[in-house]
Amino acid sequence: MRLCLGRLSERSGPSWARLPDLKLGTQWPRLDLAPASANMAAVEAGLVPLPKREDRLRRALADLPDSYQYIILDCPPSASLIAQNALAAADWILAPVEASNFAIAGLGNFYRWVEALREAGVHDAQWLGLLPTKYDRRQRISRELSPC
Repeated sequence: MRLCLGRLSERSGPSWARLPDLKLGTQWPRLDLAPASANMAAVEAGLVPLPKREDRLRRALADLPDSYQYIILDCPPSASLIAQNALAAADWILAPVEASNFAIAGLGNFYRWVEALREAGVHDAQWLGLLPTKYDRRQRISRELSPC
């Protein structure tokens, strides 16, 4: 079995699957998906012993044809190797933030983690901004997050 970006493959060999082999077409032209699966924990564990492990996704994306104007990497809200890989591959950071006190409290930790990785040379992505989610204009926290 080999690990391949969130999926386990029955093919033998220690190498990772190529992203073009994982992509799924959609009903919309020029929109493809490369979905993850429950095997992402296995991918994370497989990254640990590898050299330059935080740079694997960036190198895999560099092998894609220039047919993509944008690539959106959706990551779980954790300080994981998967998230480090996404940061290393990213040009911009757009962080979805739930409009709740708990989520806002964790935002400072996330920002410090991103900036520590920048200082360590893991990435040079720039902040695009925050994207409020679960917005409810009746709640004060939502109104405080809203720029309008």
